[in-house]
Amino acid sequence: MSYERMRIEMLAELSQRMDTESASIVLQIMDTVANRYEISTKETALSVPGSFPEILKVFISSKAVENVSMKTLAFYKTTLLNFLQTVQKSFMNITANDIRVYLFNYREQRHVKGSTVENIRSIINSFYTWLVDEEYIDKNPCTKVQVIRSEPPQRHAMTLLELEKLRQLCETKQEKATVDFLYSTGCRVSEMCNMKKSDVDWTEKTVTVRRGKGGKSRITYLNPEAVVSLSSYINSRTDDCEYLFTSNRFARKMSVRSVEVGIDKIIARAPECFTTHITPHVFRHTAATTALRNGMPIDQVKRFLGHSKVTTTLIYAATDDSIVKAMHQRCVG
Repeated sequence: MSYERMRIEMLAELSQRMDTESASIVLQIMDTVANRYEISTKETALSVPGSFPEILKVFISSKAVENVSMKTLAFYKTTLLNFLQTVQKSFMNITANDIRVYLFNYREQRHVKGSTVENIRSIINSFYTWLVDEEYIDKNPCTKVQVIRSEPPQRHAMTLLELEKLRQLCETKQEKATVDFLYSTGCRVSEMCNMKKSDVDWTEKTVTVRRGKGGKSRITYLNPEAVVSLSSYINSRTDDCEYLFTSNRFARKMSVRSVEVGIDKIIARAPECFTTHITPHVFRHTAATTALRNGMPIDQVKRFLGHSKVTTTLIYAATDDSIVKAMHQRCVG
């Protein structure tokens, strides 16, 4: 049993009994004392067949150390608990065929997309990779389970004419600021809702996205329209809420649902003007697609959007023929 593995298990136990700062102090003391001793393994209930709630607690704690979001951690836990409870075997005895049967039945019974089943396979694989790394088991049965391929999601951007029509239909300063901000920054709606006024650098016309998806931070930018509408909105407010966008009724940070309802409300004023199904996330698609059409290199678009992999960014280019045409004319024609 490696010391690092024991340390993770200790963290799992400490986090149940004290705050993060206190747990960190205890671990620092333990690190100092542990250097004087040789640590050997003692069999405990943690490795007894059928003890998956305990093993999951340790696994989730190890992921938490990697700054995985609470939402993702909850999804990991729910997914793995359902898998292990359905298979009804010890995690040490589960085979590749057990995993295949589980995934097949999951898809058949719930009528979900291949991409959903692939997400589940990926989580199971992550769990078993960790079990091997931590020396609980010798082999990962999920390595024999093929990746579940599916069609890439279609990314539908609105036209710039639709975007301009949205701006014209706005009736309040908050609505105009929301539309301009989502398009200019390419932020996820959850990132916008969590943003504070102090995250805006008006001199540089930049915005710091703190702890975006995956716990990463990045810098994004305000175009002239967003600078004007956002400053006008903030200057019109009389509350002392620290968040950039607030609920008008309660003067607290705006919820994702409030943004969705607000966009729907704007569209409802002239629905005949829009052929694209517009949601808050479509602004992100539109910002990415426009940037690619105008020649922004794919690696810079990746950084702009905060993607961890360029393959995710490439989806925007792969589903827009006008981008391919423009690149062909520039590079081949």
